[in-house]
Amino acid sequence: MMNTLAIFGLGTPEIIAILVIVFPALFLVIFLLVWRFHRFAVRRLAEQQKQEQESSDDA
Repeated sequence: MMNTLAIFGLGTPEIIAILVIVFPALFLVIFLLVWRFHRFAVRRLAEQQKQEQESSDDA
């Protein structure tokens, strides 16, 4: 039976390299992007809450 990815000229070593290197690297990039966005969102929310607290203290 022919390997499905053999159509693209990929043999077993190449498939293993994709699974071991490319997928974790892709996961890491996505994780870092989400983490940075989360940090930015949390910081912005804290800033807004601080401003709201200051404005309610002034009233």
